[in-house]
Amino acid sequence: MSAAHQAIAGESRLLRAGRVVMQVLWPAFLMAIVAEGIFFSMIDPRELRIVADWLRESRVAAYTVAFFVFWALFAGSSGITYLLVHGVGTTPPQQR
Repeated sequence: MSAAHQAIAGESRLLRAGRVVMQVLWPAFLMAIVAEGIFFSMIDPRELRIVADWLRESRVAAYTVAFFVFWALFAGSSGITYLLVHGVGTTPPQQR
């Protein structure tokens, strides 16, 4: 395989990996926004005993930490769904 073909194949793999990451992280990001809005519309961060000691004075810090926790949970869920649909080690169908 020539250097040009290797560069094209490497770029193709990079684009495919970027697409997979966005298919997992973007829906997780949107759902984290929704989950945080619902969660904190019902619960004040100062009422949570788990984070009250660490984030006693800052509600914004509690919102930020909770957002990233929600995002990680939803990203895990989206990643598992992606793997169940596409399988591990399978090559995706070629785009037309």
